[in-house]
Amino acid sequence: MFARLIATAAALTLLAPSAFAQPYDAITVQGGTSFSASAYVTVIVQQPPPVIIMQQPAPPPPVVVVRTVAPPPPPVVTVRPYLPPVPAPVVLSAPVAVPTGFDVTLQEPVPAEDDDIDLLFFGRYRNAFGTGDVGGMAVALRILLNDKLSLETKVAYGAGGTEAGGNFEDVPLDLSLVWYPWERDFPIYFSFGGGFGWANVWTGWEENADGTTGSSEDIWYIGTRVAMGLEFALWDFLLLTAEGEFFYRANTEEFGPEGGPGMSFDLGLGFRI
Repeated sequence: MFARLIATAAALTLLAPSAFAQPYDAITVQGGTSFSASAYVTVIVQQPPPVIIMQQPAPPPPVVVVRTVAPPPPPVVTVRPYLPPVPAPVVLSAPVAVPTGFDVTLQEPVPAEDDDIDLLFFGRYRNAFGTGDVGGMAVALRILLNDKLSLETKVAYGAGGTEAGGNFEDVPLDLSLVWYPWERDFPIYFSFGGGFGWANVWTGWEENADGTTGSSEDIWYIGTRVAMGLEFALWDFLLLTAEGEFFYRANTEEFGPEGGPGMSFDLGLGFRI
């Protein structure tokens, strides 16, 4: 009897989800047997497991990277003020009354030439009155100053004999101003200037009957000159020149020929540079 009660209690314990105490006066056992008893029967009711809802964490918000891009610089615009073209100057000349019977011709100025240097080479004959005559050569360099004037430097060398029978060397150096009365290409010109010169006079070196030998003297002269020449341009660069010169010079020494007047004649070719 008690064994069945215990079995029934165990069954109720397994069927009940939770445990609680419930009084019963009559208990019917399986198989139709019932009995009455005043007792407490403990019924254990087992609760279902709690339902746990796990909520997934929300995904992190997307990271948005904002980059500030500097705008391109504005284009450079250069504004130039408008300048109207300058009109050509208008030259107004007052009318000139021309007397009747005269013709007026307008002539443009001749541009300056680029070839302003003349280099001349001469053959020379020179006679110093009362001293002697020599033959030799001369070189002249002319620099054009303007359309009608040139500055000339001339150096010459000559050798010959004296009127007394000695030997004579002559080296003059002159600085002159050449004047073209009309224009440079016109063949006639005049020259004015002066300078100095060195001369040497000597006699033979052989021994004389009295036992003496020859002598030599160096003499310095200063003087002035005037000349007239003809100059022809064969081509733009080649010149044919002839010149006659009159000079006067004085001896600066206390010995030798006294100096005096004389004449030279030059003939040669030149180059215009």
